[in-house]
Amino acid sequence: MKQVLRKKDIISSIGRVSAVMLSILLLLSALSGCAAKGREAGTNPPEEAQAVKLLKETRQSEDEDLSGMGEGTADVPIQGISEDPDEVPFQGISEDPAEVPIHGIPEDLADVMFQEIPEEWEMVDSFLIYPLRAYRAPEESGGVYGSYCRTSLYTVLQDTGEIVRFRSMFFWPEDGIVEIWDEMQHELIFTSKAVLKEDGKPENGDYYDHILRYGGWPEITRDVFDKIVYTGEDYSLHGAEYADKEEFLEAMGFAGEEPFYVRNGDMWGHSALELYYDGSSGRGCGLTYVYNMSYEGELMPKAVYGWSFDHVGHDEFVHDPYLLEMIGGGTGKNFQDYTETYQYRTEGRLRRFLTEGMMDHESGAAMTTLLEIRYEYRDDGSLAYRHYYHNHLVRSSTDMVTNSYYDEQERLMYEYHYITHGSVEHYYIYRNGSSLPAYCLILDSNGTYEVQLIEYEN
Repeated sequence: MKQVLRKKDIISSIGRVSAVMLSILLLLSALSGCAAKGREAGTNPPEEAQAVKLLKETRQSEDEDLSGMGEGTADVPIQGISEDPDEVPFQGISEDPAEVPIHGIPEDLADVMFQEIPEEWEMVDSFLIYPLRAYRAPEESGGVYGSYCRTSLYTVLQDTGEIVRFRSMFFWPEDGIVEIWDEMQHELIFTSKAVLKEDGKPENGDYYDHILRYGGWPEITRDVFDKIVYTGEDYSLHGAEYADKEEFLEAMGFAGEEPFYVRNGDMWGHSALELYYDGSSGRGCGLTYVYNMSYEGELMPKAVYGWSFDHVGHDEFVHDPYLLEMIGGGTGKNFQDYTETYQYRTEGRLRRFLTEGMMDHESGAAMTTLLEIRYEYRDDGSLAYRHYYHNHLVRSSTDMVTNSYYDEQERLMYEYHYITHGSVEHYYIYRNGSSLPAYCLILDSNGTYEVQLIEYEN
């Protein structure tokens, strides 16, 4: 990799070299005097040892400053790292980022300008660039910074038709480092030292792929919006607009109140929200901040929706992530040629449960997925994500897809449910570090927000 030396860098480098040479001459002079005194006394005096130590430290410091100053390698920054390391958003990074070396985006794989999507590329889901389509290119490999593999996602820009790479995941097998980069913003969004399987591949490759396609959203700023639109259950207010949060809270009867619950969104792009609640009356209101990612990779505020409710429900919290059956019971055993498939991780935890059976279709009878449950884990082994799917021909389309997200303590934090008319989101609220949620806020999105706040009786 050839670099061009800038004029100010050359001058700065010469200055540093001159300073080193001057320091060496002065220290050698001091050493000469110390050595003479030492010979007279027959000892190696402390002054000489300190001078030698200082000389070594000076050389080491300047060597570090001048590292990379060989021919054609001057002024080489760590690839992919901004000048201020604090600007790098380490969302989803391992617990101790200092333990994970950052390799950066290698430069030995030149970007290829494609005129059309190659046939071997696979179309994949990715709401990061919604409504654009994402394509996964075949894995590449390189070796300038050590042997690595690269998986890239591309999309086609609507305004220019240009095919651009917007996400990349790098894996260095030698040290197990995984990095996921936002190629449009040139930002590192995830890095970790992977746990490896016997074949040398990451144990949590499905979790990394999930982050590649869906994760790494920037932290949502809740004060960037133009107006608030009421979309709650009070149809007399439906469509009403408010200039800011203060005006909305005053209209809802919560002027000057502190929020009961605040969620800033997460690396998966789930909505940020604020909940205001009066336990004595059961009344409450809230704001949902919905954002989209532009096709240029920028976080864009879409809208802020206001909603309210006038009562609270009560229920018991029941949730078993390893319950291997459909919502409502059963696995489809009544179908002909019924089969069950279990896939496990290296340490024995369940990765996938699948049931299939013979089902009639317009094209004829065929083996069909009846129920599928997949699990993804963090590098510390904790459950991060559960994907549930049942065939809508076996059960209704309600809850046919349910995605559950867990924190590092494996507490259920958020669920997305697909239903026929739209989606239902469940936000779980914990108090005082409890392992069980105290409340669940349910937002049923059907053009309006039908809101329920459930207080658990655990």
